[in-house]
Amino acid sequence: MYAVDEDACTGCGLCIERCPAGAISIRGRAAVIDEGSCTSCGACGDECPQGAVYEYEVLPATRERGGEPAASAPRGSRLAVRPKALSLTPREKAAAAVALLPVLSRALLRLAGRISAGAAKTPRSRGGSAGTRGPAGRAGAGRHRWHGGRG
Repeated sequence: MYAVDEDACTGCGLCIERCPAGAISIRGRAAVIDEGSCTSCGACGDECPQGAVYEYEVLPATRERGGEPAASAPRGSRLAVRPKALSLTPREKAAAAVALLPVLSRALLRLAGRISAGAAKTPRSRGGSAGTRGPAGRAGAGRHRWHGGRG
């Protein structure tokens, strides 16, 4: 079942145009859904730019130990009403995927760079201990092929 949050509704009328059952009307400054005519298709919720149309479900009220209705149920009622879990419309899912693509691609490139850099830093055997000097008397001499043009 669907309902309209009167505080969020601006009365734009887009939901009225979209409703195939004609179950929505404007009263005052907010839309109202006729529960008897509503087919629960969800078209109004997909169209509302303010997100004022929401889906809810009616559950049987659970009884507490003393035979009293649960706190979520109104007095004298045998039903508990709660909003349904928020779900994204297909349009919102596509927009979120497009927004996340650049972020995910940068993260994958960084990860690939770390993996390839980790493979390049594999330990190699050096011909002596860390404190030995190379052939020219300098520490670390002989590690690189280029020596600044000297032969």
